[in-house]
Amino acid sequence: MLDALIRRMTALVNIKYAGSHTFSASIDGKLKSIVTPVVARKLSISEEYIADIKTSDELFPGKQTKAITNPLSPLKTPSTSDIILEDDSDNEESEILNEKATCPKKSKKTENEGEKNGEKRKKKNNHQEQTAKKIKQGKGDKKQDEEIRLKEEEQRKQEKQKQDDEMRLKEEEQKRREEQKQEEIRLKEEEQKKQEKRKQDKEVRLKEAELKRKEKQKQEEEIRRKEEEQRKQEKQKQEEEEQRKQEKQKQEEEQQRTKEQKQEEIRLKEEEQKKQDKRKQDEEVRLKEAELKRKEKQKQDEEIRLKGEEQRKQGKQKQDEEERLKEEKRIQEEKYNEESKRKELVASEDRGVDCTTLNCNITARVRARTLLRKGGMPLFPAGRREWNQEEVIPLITIPAVVR
Repeated sequence: MLDALIRRMTALVNIKYAGSHTFSASIDGKLKSIVTPVVARKLSISEEYIADIKTSDELFPGKQTKAITNPLSPLKTPSTSDIILEDDSDNEESEILNEKATCPKKSKKTENEGEKNGEKRKKKNNHQEQTAKKIKQGKGDKKQDEEIRLKEEEQRKQEKQKQDDEMRLKEEEQKRREEQKQEEIRLKEEEQKKQEKRKQDKEVRLKEAELKRKEKQKQEEEIRRKEEEQRKQEKQKQEEEEQRKQEKQKQEEEQQRTKEQKQEEIRLKEEEQKKQDKRKQDEEVRLKEAELKRKEKQKQDEEIRLKGEEQRKQGKQKQDEEERLKEEKRIQEEKYNEESKRKELVASEDRGVDCTTLNCNITARVRARTLLRKGGMPLFPAGRREWNQEEVIPLITIPAVVR
C-alpha cells in the first residue's frame, strides 16, 4: 500500500509542484483520502522533494511520516531517477508554529477568506489527484482524458460560480451590516438629539416654573408679612389692654391684701395673747406637777437607798461571817500543820538529821522558832525585817554550834 502511495506521490512530484495535495487510496475495499504537503527544494546535483503524509484516524492511528529512497522501487522515468523522498515534517511543523506565533489575530473577514482559499486548495488537490491517477495509469484513453478535462472544467466553472456567489453574498451581507450599522448610528443620533431637545425643553420649563414659584412665593411672603404686622399690632393692643386690666386688678388685690394683712395681724396678736396666757397657766400646772413628782421620786429614792444599804449591810455581815469562818478554819489548819512539822522536826533532831537537808517549805515563824530554840539567827531575804504569820518562804539558815 505504501509503495502505491509512494509511486503516486513520485508521479505528482514530476510536475514540480509544491503545496498541499490529496491522494485517494483503496484500503480494505474503502476509498480513503490522504492529505500531504509537498515541498520542492533545488539542490546542487538533483531535485529533492519532501512529502509529509497526514492521514485521518480511520486510515492510520496517527500521523505517519517515512523517508523514501530509491530502493523502495519508485516509478523509473528520466525525470524521476534521482528523486529522493525525505521526511521534513518536523521542520514543516516548526515553520507552521512560528507562523502562527508571529502572525497577529485576523479579523472575521480574513478567516472567511482563509476558508475560501482552503476550499480552493482542496479542489485543486482533487484535480491534481485526478491528474496523478492519469499519470499512474500511463497511456490512457484520450476520450476518457477529454471527458475528465471537461468534467474538471465544468467543476472549475461550478466552483468559480460558487465562489462568486459566496463573495457576492458576503459582500451583500457586509453591505447590509454596514447599512444596518449606519441606520443604528443615525437612530442613535436622532435619539440623542431628541433627548437633548427634551432636556432643553425640560430645563426651560423648570426655569419658568422656578420663576413663577419665586414670584408666587414673593407675593405670598408680602401678604404674610402684612398679615403678621396686622396681627402683631392687634396683639400689642390686646396686651396693653390686658396689662392695664392686670395693673388695676393688682392694685385692688394689693388693697385687699393690705386689709387682710391688718386683720390677720390683729387676729395673730389676739391668738398670741391667748397662747401666752395658756402657756403661763400650763407652766404653773407643770411646775406644781413636777414638784410633786420630784418629792415623790425623792421619797422613793430614799426608800430604795435605805433598802440597798440594809441589803449591803446584811451582805457584808454575811461575807464577814464567811471570812471569819474561813480564817478560823485556816488558823486551825496552820496550827495542825505547825504541830505536825514540829513533831517531824523533833523526830529528825532525835535521829541526828540536819534540818537544812529537808527540802520543804515551812512558815517563817516555825523556822525562826526552831533556829532560836537551837541558838541560831534567822536571815531575812531581801532585807525584810518582819513577816506575816501566813507567809511561807524559804530562809537561809545558819545552824547553831552546840558545844
